[in-house]
Amino acid sequence: MCGDEIESMHRHDFKWCTCRNIAVDGGTEYLRRVGMEGLWSETSVMRPLTELELAKHHRRWREIMEPGR
Repeated sequence: MCGDEIESMHRHDFKWCTCRNIAVDGGTEYLRRVGMEGLWSETSVMRPLTELELAKHHRRWREIMEPGR
């Protein structure tokens, strides 16, 4: 194992570690981890959404769930 600390900075920012055993994706939008369980430690830092971010997510889901509205 290479011991890299890898970080995905934004949505669909897929990053492999140097040895290509572990990858991350999703930035602040979602958490995706690739690699065998036990090979990596979760070090994500989470924070609550701001009011603006929350409104943006609600609009996006409404567009998906109620197309043409």
